[in-house]
Parts: sequence; structure tokens; C-alpha cells
Amino acid sequence: MPPPRTTIVTPSLNQAPFLEQTILSVLGQDHPNLEYIIIDGGSTDGSVEIIKKYESQLAWWVSEKDNGQAAAINRGFARATGDILGWLNSDDMYLPGTLNYISGVLDPGHAEVRFGNCTHIVEAQRQVRGSDVRRMHDEMDLALADYIVQPSAFWTRRRGPRPACSTKRCTSRSTGIGFCARESEASTSLPTIATWPSTECTLGTKARPAASGGGAS
Repeated sequence: MPPPRTTIVTPSLNQAPFLEQTILSVLGQDHPNLEYIIIDGGSTDGSVEIIKKYESQLAWWVSEKDNGQAAAINRGFARATGDILGWLNSDDMYLPGTLNYISGVLDPGHAEVRFGNCTHIVEAQRQVRGSDVRRMHDEMDLALADYIVQPSAFWTRRRGPRPACSTKRCTSRSTGIGFCARESEASTSLPTIATWPSTECTLGTKARPAASGGGAS
């Protein structure tokens, strides 16, 4: 019996230096029932050429001007047919084995949200740090503190096909807050399953994962 179909949406705009690494981290999951959708906001930096290299492995993609990240995410999920859903920004990466692990712990027959730890890699400062979502989940109120790391969050279609990101001007962080606060009652945590460019490093340095390492446990 095949695993549940998993839909991943990647919104992107002018992220050519990072986009291919993101795409390969999804396609390289070796997940037998993957639906991968890329929504590009009309990039002019070579991103489209990168996407075209992999279009035979994509369920759907488009590159045209849109109303920002939230609109792109919603557009992608409007086309999603998967039983398990998630989105991965175009400068994030999944660690090996993530999607097969997720499809084994999420039950599409129930309304579930699962989220886990993430490795934050600040390439410019040569810093690597982890997260402790399990501890924060036990100790903190999700309605008051946004401790969910968006690349490490997945949910079932029964919970709703799209996160709460209808506002046109929300950032990736505020998009996550709206979704996660609404879904808090269904949340449980997972191991480290993704890498994320930290936006909380000192001096506000632009961060970018150099490479993923390890795997989901």
C-alpha cells in the first residue's frame, strides 16, 4: 500500500542562489507519493531556468507576478491534492528521510498537526544551533509564544488545505504565527527534520543553510 500523498509547496522570488538546493532537498526525499508545487513570483534572476531543469518531477509550477508570499502559498495549496501538507520556503531544506518519516506518523484520517525541531545554520557567521521544540511545547502556551519552526511543520488535509495566510502583507514569520496559533490544539512535536536560515542571529546577518546534514530520527 503506497504512503499517503504528501504535497509540498515552495513559494519563491529571486532566490536563484538557494532555490536549487531547496528543490533537490524535496525531490531527493525518495518519497513515492510526492506532489511538489513551486509558485514563483516572476523572478528575473535565473530562478525560472532552475525550475525548468526539474519540471518533469513537479506536479505544477508557475512564474508570474503575484501579491507576495502569502498569496503564493495559498495559490499552491489551492492546487494541492495531498493528504499531508507542508510548505518549504526557497532558502530552506529538508533533512534526508523527512517526508517518509512524516507520512509514517501523521494519520490522514484525523485532523493532525505535527511539528519538530530544526537546525539553524548561519553560514556567514559559521554558526549552527538547534531548537528545542519539545521542551517549549511542554512549557509554553502556543497562543502566547510562537515556537513552531515553519519548515518543520506538517498537517493533514482534514485540518484544512491551507494555513491562515490570507493577508497580503504578512511575512513568513507572521504567516506561521497565524497558522500555528489557530492549530494549537492539534499540535505535537517531532525530531529535527529541517534546516532553516536563522533570522535571529546577532547583527541581523542574512543567514543561509550551507548544506543539510544528518537525518530524521
